[in-house]
Amino acid sequence: KGYVYIVDMAQKRLVAHPDIQTLLSMEAPPEVRAAALAPEESATGAIEFTDQSKHRFLATFATVPPPYNWRVFVQQPVEEAYAASQQMRAEVLKVLVLVIFITLVLGVLISQAIVGRVRTLQQAMEQVGEGNFDIPEVPISNDEFGSLTDKFLWMAGSLKDKTLKLVSAQRELQKWNSELEKRVQERTRDLKEAQEQLIAQEKLAALGQMASVVGHELRNPLAVMNNSVYFLKTKLK
Repeated sequence: KGYVYIVDMAQKRLVAHPDIQTLLSMEAPPEVRAAALAPEESATGAIEFTDQSKHRFLATFATVPPPYNWRVFVQQPVEEAYAASQQMRAEVLKVLVLVIFITLVLGVLISQAIVGRVRTLQQAMEQVGEGNFDIPEVPISNDEFGSLTDKFLWMAGSLKDKTLKLVSAQRELQKWNSELEKRVQERTRDLKEAQEQLIAQEKLAALGQMASVVGHELRNPLAVMNNSVYFLKTKLK
């Protein structure tokens, strides 16, 4: 339903129109009144207007080079002019809905895959935290998650080596503690025996000293008695 017409902008009249009656009309047709809406300083452009029947039209114009002050208008109803864009918008909307749906499905699938890998890595971390280094197989990939998995496996291996060394050192320490305790018991027993011997020697020394004192105390009266007997013997002869 589009058509082309030419307007003399100086005289505000139609120069060319597909409808001869509109061209020969004495009154200014709607096209001329619509042309007055176009900016005079613009060589090209587009306007949107409503005619007397309340129909909306879209017109684009181009200025004819001097000496003519004419403008060529191409006019279409708005619904026809925007039909292609509305159809394109509907197609774009369909494609956009389809893309969003596919994106959501892919996002759910990818998130489930990532969550599964994260759970596997989490279980492996929990086992390592409990001291079980026989961790299950963790999926390896070339992305950031794979790099994190490599770091975790390296950390688990290093922790396993250090734990084994620590357990070995602990066993060696227990062995030395047991041997040291055995030696302490032996030294304690030796000291106890030496102490008992020392006590026995002290008892014997004390008995010897007491016997010496008792002997000395006995010898004194015996000497007196011996002298008295000797005196008596001399007198009794």
